[in-house]
Amino acid sequence: MWYPHLMLKVLRVQLAASFLVSLGLSLPDWETSSAAQPAPTPPVSTAPRSDRAGQIENLLQAASQAERAQDYDKAASVYRQILKIRPQWALIHQSLGIVYHLQRRYQEAITTLEQALKLDSSLWGSHLFLGMDYYRTNRFLKAIPSLEQAIKLNPKLAEAEARMWLGSSFLALQRHHEAIQQFVRLVELKPTDLEALFNLAQAYNRYSSRLFERATDLDPESAEAHRLQGEWFEWQGKTDEAIAEYLKVCKLYPDWEGMRLLIAGLYVKKGEVDKAIQQIEEGLRLAPLDEKLLQLRAALEKRESSDSRSHGSTGSHLGGSQTTAAPGTATSLTEKGLERFRARDFEAAREQFAQGLQKDPSNTRAAIYLARSLFGLERYGESIEVLRLHNQLAGDESEALFWAGKAYQELAALTLQKMIVIDPESYRVHQLSGETSEAKVQYGEALKQYQSALEQFPDLTGIRFAIGNVYWKMQQLEEALSWLKDELARNPYHALANYRVGSIYAAQGHSELAIPFLEKAVEANPEMFVAQQELAKALLGLSRETEAIKILKSLVKADPKDESIRYLLAGAYKKIGELEAASAELKVFSQLKEEKSRRRREQLRQRVTLSEEATVQ
Repeated sequence: MWYPHLMLKVLRVQLAASFLVSLGLSLPDWETSSAAQPAPTPPVSTAPRSDRAGQIENLLQAASQAERAQDYDKAASVYRQILKIRPQWALIHQSLGIVYHLQRRYQEAITTLEQALKLDSSLWGSHLFLGMDYYRTNRFLKAIPSLEQAIKLNPKLAEAEARMWLGSSFLALQRHHEAIQQFVRLVELKPTDLEALFNLAQAYNRYSSRLFERATDLDPESAEAHRLQGEWFEWQGKTDEAIAEYLKVCKLYPDWEGMRLLIAGLYVKKGEVDKAIQQIEEGLRLAPLDEKLLQLRAALEKRESSDSRSHGSTGSHLGGSQTTAAPGTATSLTEKGLERFRARDFEAAREQFAQGLQKDPSNTRAAIYLARSLFGLERYGESIEVLRLHNQLAGDESEALFWAGKAYQELAALTLQKMIVIDPESYRVHQLSGETSEAKVQYGEALKQYQSALEQFPDLTGIRFAIGNVYWKMQQLEEALSWLKDELARNPYHALANYRVGSIYAAQGHSELAIPFLEKAVEANPEMFVAQQELAKALLGLSRETEAIKILKSLVKADPKDESIRYLLAGAYKKIGELEAASAELKVFSQLKEEKSRRRREQLRQRVTLSEEATVQ
């Protein structure tokens, strides 16, 4: 996340009067302070008061007055004068660091706060602001331990602000689950705070999008990928295209409950009742007791009663169902759960799948359906936790990734509703509504919401990136470049903005323009591997193979199973004449591609088998 927190605005106004008082930094005589700040006070001399002590007292009063007037230049100057007299005073280093922070002189703040902690490692305020400033300069990994230490030293005063920045740091590193944990705790501390709710909803949205991307990247021709594509078409009002994608889903995954209902609904929307009824019948073969299918069929039959259609009974499908599994086994419990799930009795299904997992924790099918049952009960957090506990989000199970993404999407929507109740016209509501519309590929609405947020809060960090990013997705690249560069003028450390600009230039064939931006992106966030890969490609475009190979080799270490990196590396080796190394990388590339294809075929085989079993039963 790259935007200012409301707490920072509060600190600008109240630093001297409230926050520094809690640190013991603005009392008339700091040498005898008994404030709550845990740092030890400097030793007080027993000698008669000297002119030097009086000079320090006057300087402290001058610094306090400057802070109250928000004259941070003067406050910084006064603190530097004090440090000339007492260079080892940790609390003054801390005060100077905070003033630099408020001036957005983040690197100077970091240097000064690090010095304060060398002198006194117990200064929780220094840990807190150091973590903030590491974040502001995109050193997210360094920010995390500083913020955690601030909470450890003084949870009462530091926790809320530190959780905000911790969550933001984890989110910037794409460690979404850890970010969400921090923001959930923040909302527990501040349940009606719009900023806390916004951060949580944004983390939900971003994790949802990432999970959908992973599901699609694993296999662009998977049932999950086609369903996501179908939803995209449906959101765009492209009904025919949506139906075509959903029919592909049914071919790949015949027993995916709910798909026939989706297709039938679209046919009804088009006025093609015969085709809708055909889809309903297909759905009822799998789920004879599905109330929604039965209700839709009854409504259509009533509408088309003049045709005297006769659809027959579907009860025999259920009556003929038999299982060879012994009663009480994990298999029989799973099959009973499926029966109840397809009848939309999600509570009974949940009980069956939970019992099945107790008997066989490795039952992947039961884990996914337990999660889906909880999703049907609108217990989205529990749904996600089931998938996480059974390690379904770490591997290549596209269906688990899909449903976790759906659950996070619902959690984001619920959080947005809480924000709307608190303040429907808040710029954060507009910003989050924009992100929600963007996730649904409703780009026009997203731009409208982002522009509303910008009008309300022109200094909103990150909003120009959001607008530029939408234009990038719309392939309006000149507009995108304008907005993205506008963001970088305000926040040159914005890793993703640098990456986007670099990738646009690279796509236009301007490698020499792309490289500086891509280098900045990698410097700002070394874990942004996609930026490193794009940088390597740009370097190869300028025949700088040695530099590209160095980057690609580090990427191979980070992700040995990414076949695209192996392919690039093979090409780079070939260009410099290292044919043996090129051949070795091509061999690994072929093996990885074949393994990916094998996994896809196996998943498809398993689904077909399960579908055949369901049809027989």
